Amino acid sequence: MDRRAVSRRSVLPARPQDASDAGFSLVEVMTALVVFALVSAGALTLVLRAAGTIRGNQDRVLAAAIAASEVDRVREIGTSSIELGQTTRTEVTESGEFEVTTDATWVTLGLQVDPCDVGDGVDLAQSYLRIHVEVAGGDIDVPQTSDTLLYPEDVARDDGVGTMTVQVSDSVGAPLSGVAVSGSDGAGNSFSQSTGVEGCIFVPDLLAGNNWQVAITKSGFRTEEPGAEIVSGVAVNALANTDLAFTIDQPGSFTVTAGSADYPLPDGTAFTYQRESTVTVAPPETTFPAVVDDLWPDQYTAWLGTCPVAVTASAANIVVAPAASVTKALPTGQVDFVAEAGSVITISSQEAGCDTQVVLPEVGEEFLVRTSLPYGDWLASVAPVEDPGDQTFFLGPGASPCSVSWTVPSVSAPEPTPSPTTTASPDPSATATPEPSPTATLPEVSEPCPASEPTP
Repeated sequence: MDRRAVSRRSVLPARPQDASDAGFSLVEVMTALVVFALVSAGALTLVLRAAGTIRGNQDRVLAAAIAASEVDRVREIGTSSIELGQTTRTEVTESGEFEVTTDATWVTLGLQVDPCDVGDGVDLAQSYLRIHVEVAGGDIDVPQTSDTLLYPEDVARDDGVGTMTVQVSDSVGAPLSGVAVSGSDGAGNSFSQSTGVEGCIFVPDLLAGNNWQVAITKSGFRTEEPGAEIVSGVAVNALANTDLAFTIDQPGSFTVTAGSADYPLPDGTAFTYQRESTVTVAPPETTFPAVVDDLWPDQYTAWLGTCPVAVTASAANIVVAPAASVTKALPTGQVDFVAEAGSVITISSQEAGCDTQVVLPEVGEEFLVRTSLPYGDWLASVAPVEDPGDQTFFLGPGASPCSVSWTVPSVSAPEPTPSPTTTASPDPSATATPEPSPTATLPEVSEPCPASEPTP
């Protein structure tokens, strides 16, 4: 090789390095990290979802097996030993706890869903025990179910027996499960069941007679009328069905408020509430807020005072829901009464059929008494004064506070006239002239109340 060529190559200048050969920029690295994080998150989500699906499938299979096992258990027990109605127990497994609900209800031939649906085409002489099992828990969204019909061990039938269906629903007509239903005829014959999901029981093979007594109970529930949870003298006819229906629900309550710290209620003010045609007056010693409990779920109206509602807007509409409490403010008007200190103001309702009369606290040195009153027409008088000056006034719905005033003599009394001033030397024995007393001022009050209801 020519040494001169080698020397020439060795002294050639270095080729400038291309920017693309310098490695990844910071932006490229961050972009790659973001893409990797997104891909990893998506993959993790798919893995977790797949794991959840697997667990859900496993739990569904396990729940179905528990339901089938429960059906096998009740088959072994037989119809004479199965607890009727709805029962619940907990099954503990390696995958967690499962709730097993078993519904055992007598049905007749021809019934498929509702044991109370006894009509044409139903054979009352043949009854079966229908078993419905639901298993919930674990990672399953829909309970696994299993059903069976059990034929009674004693297949003999007596022409002297009948059947009974008992339906139990709430105040809006929805069926109630878990209601204990019992019956007896006073001659040693009895039955006891609890309602299932349909809120109904079917009782076969009851001895015919007209002395059956049926009662229902469910903790925290009551009938609309006291004592309606027991029915006596129920007749059971041979080869026929007797229908009974009960309505129960959880009672609710309401709380009413009235007046305020600035405009308190007169002493002894009560209130009235009404459901349909039933009117109830609270006792005079009522204090507000006042609570009314153990109420049947329904719509009520309540108003301040004990008189009939004079103005429609005087009443508050209250909806009582089962096992719930609601608070409502009773509509009232606010009045400023201005009168001489030491006087007493009496207020009388002028509404037809109302004889309400209240006495306000004695007027103090500020010449002012404030109070809240029901809407309507009122008459106010003040004593003791030479001219009582009875005044009528009207309190309308939604109106601002208004005032009723009488002349206050102490405010307009002239100031004492001081003795004439002289230049003579003061006489030490002379009595000093008293300083004039300051003139009292009336309180600032709202606009006068209208004397009667304004003409629309």
